[in-house]
Amino acid sequence: MEPLVSFFNINNLQFPGEAALRMLWVSLLSNSMGTVVGKICGWSRYESKLAAKLMLAPVLAIFRSGPLNVHLVLFF
Repeated sequence: MEPLVSFFNINNLQFPGEAALRMLWVSLLSNSMGTVVGKICGWSRYESKLAAKLMLAPVLAIFRSGPLNVHLVLFF
């Protein structure tokens, strides 16, 4: 019969290590992709005519308010 409680041992460090490496990889990937997309949107707003600026304005407003929406959901 196996014990009901599994205690921590040194072999269990593999799982948090893998999770930390995956989180680091996803963070680096999302930051780099966001930087590229942000530079493209900023360049197109800077260089384009009024129609392109009006088309990009709602999209950028939604992306900018995303972190605020997450905070509002978490804390209220």
